[in-house]
Amino acid sequence: MAVTVHVYFQDTVQGLLVKASESGATGIVQNTDGSSIVLHGGDNGWHMECYDNFVGVPEVLCPHVRFVTLWDYPPMCPHRERGVYRHGSAEAVLDLGKIGGNPYAKIQVSATNMDDAQMLWRMIRAGSIRPAESFEKEQVALA
Repeated sequence: MAVTVHVYFQDTVQGLLVKASESGATGIVQNTDGSSIVLHGGDNGWHMECYDNFVGVPEVLCPHVRFVTLWDYPPMCPHRERGVYRHGSAEAVLDLGKIGGNPYAKIQVSATNMDDAQMLWRMIRAGSIRPAESFEKEQVALA
């Protein structure tokens, strides 16, 4: 399964729109190479969706990036410790779930830039980082 990345933009990106749907659901930005970039509107503002793993943010949009989110469903093996991971501006939650009785792992990353999001994701997948907050410790009873 491919990694899903959403790049959310500041409101200033509206000044770059050359065309927007009446509903505000989609907008077009002209890239420096003349190609069109489709942006999607929503509750969190304008964003672009990247389903092709890590597609770089077009240069024309870089100054307008507000934050990046990333989702991945890695294999259950090798085991990765459940918890909250941090690196640079990125924070990730790795947890387990079940769909139709089948277990899966899920990594959710949020960062202020693509490089930090990608680096933390790679570190988790490679097993080269431990969580800052583990979900696998025994709970201490409250008095």
